[in-house]
Amino acid sequence: MVATAFSQNCLSQDSTKQYPLSQLLTYYYNIKNALVADDFASASTNARAFVKTANSIDYKLISEGNINTLVKDATKIAEAKDIKDQRICFANFSTNMAAVAKARPA
Repeated sequence: MVATAFSQNCLSQDSTKQYPLSQLLTYYYNIKNALVADDFASASTNARAFVKTANSIDYKLISEGNINTLVKDATKIAEAKDIKDQRICFANFSTNMAAVAKARPA
């Protein structure tokens, strides 16, 4: 669902604006895949990359409030002490990613 909403909304954007949004989705999936594979380090690394990319997003694409929420969630994943905590943080991160994807204008 998150991918569909981001993809559909990105199609109406020019390619230079679409790229950071595509990167966010890639990092989101990388975090998810790392957690499934019990790869604590990869989840942390991709969460940090997500934060860096999210902080470069134009607020015209995603609101400042939504960016801040996603950055907060990803930062918690990056700074978690173990994979169990990362998974707990990821649940909220996923919920917020879906909400942001739904909120993006077409």
